[in-house]
Amino acid sequence: MKKILALLLCIALVFSFSACKGKNNDTGGNNSSVISNSDVSSNSSAASTDSDDSSSSSSSSSSSSNISSTLFDDDEVDIDKIVSDNNSLLSSTDLKKAVKTTYKKPKNVIIMIADGMGPNDIEVCKKFSTYQFKYGLSFTYLPNRGYAVTDSLSAGATDSAASATALATGSKTHNGYLGMLGANTTLKNASEVAREQGKRVGIVTTDPLSGATPAGFSVHNTSRYNTDQIANSLIEFAPDVAIGNSNFHSSYASKMSHFNLAVGVDTFKSAIASDPTFSKPFFGFDNFQVFSNSDRLATATSAALSRLENDKGFFLMVEHSGPDNAGHDGNLKGKVNSVASFDKAVAVAIKYCLKHPDTVLIVTSDHDNGGLILPNKDNYELSDVRWTSNVHTDADVRVFGLGYGTEIFKGKTVDNTDIGKFLIAAIKGKTYKI
Repeated sequence: MKKILALLLCIALVFSFSACKGKNNDTGGNNSSVISNSDVSSNSSAASTDSDDSSSSSSSSSSSSNISSTLFDDDEVDIDKIVSDNNSLLSSTDLKKAVKTTYKKPKNVIIMIADGMGPNDIEVCKKFSTYQFKYGLSFTYLPNRGYAVTDSLSAGATDSAASATALATGSKTHNGYLGMLGANTTLKNASEVAREQGKRVGIVTTDPLSGATPAGFSVHNTSRYNTDQIANSLIEFAPDVAIGNSNFHSSYASKMSHFNLAVGVDTFKSAIASDPTFSKPFFGFDNFQVFSNSDRLATATSAALSRLENDKGFFLMVEHSGPDNAGHDGNLKGKVNSVASFDKAVAVAIKYCLKHPDTVLIVTSDHDNGGLILPNKDNYELSDVRWTSNVHTDADVRVFGLGYGTEIFKGKTVDNTDIGKFLIAAIKGKTYKI
């Protein structure tokens, strides 16, 4: 009996060793779009909600931020082989030219943020978006691609306030804080630096202007939930262009009577043209329908660029809040549509860069939301995509760059504060090195 037990024990040890060896050697193949279960935790205690409770992050030894920095399989894109598309937002010919253009030191600086867009959100959108460019998502062709670590100073995943602060100031902070490190330390943001440099400033979002991401680029507050204080501070700062959800207009219109106001994206350009001397800040409002693959954010971005262009240059932040909202709602179709809609706005910016090679463009996300898991196969249906969470994860996000100096992001995993430092250096006409 003892001999039989000993034999069984030996067999078990052999199988255990083989399984461990197989697991340790398993890299998931060459498919960079697949994040394994160990990469994104489904435990909400290691994640952060954004719209509900930014302080809900709790300490966890499980980290999902360490997506391998070697996952750059898509970096060698043959731009000359992309499918022909004569779309007016960005034709394939213009995209090819934009990627190959030699860019100058930047006068204009643009950052575009898809709130809550993780790496696999991009892969799902590339596969299932409809009414998109024939060549796919424009921002995936930008030449300088990397990843960014997003975690804040709080335990667990970042919220949008802390991540926006990192992207806007180059400094980490705790969840819930906007442009501040603690109650008594104010962090200068890119918008303020741009204004000091004599540049115009634009804030465009599908969220209300008091939302965490636009607020991180425009105000200072110890809590993202101090909505009235944030709104009043933004109105006082008065960006040259501020575009957001109509909810903000209905709440604060009386305080903006001295601004050039417009409601509905189709009226933005005519309203801007009605003030040819740019004597007033332009504030525009729209119901952006964040779960639709619409051109509304693209139209708003185009209008903002028409108002911001000037001899001294500008700084522009554009955000699409849809991917984050869809993550909280478990709305996979909403994820696909909002990423596609965001990309149309990016296409407008790419076309602008082509015409103005003294412009630098960064496309990224503030954090992942939902931790999407893709099947480890090429042919799958949208119903096969799996959620691991309905809140933020600390998965690394993608960074895409176009323009002078953005090569520092190519093939690297950087911290999100490096993006903020890069923006501020570019606004000042300086070069940032990681």
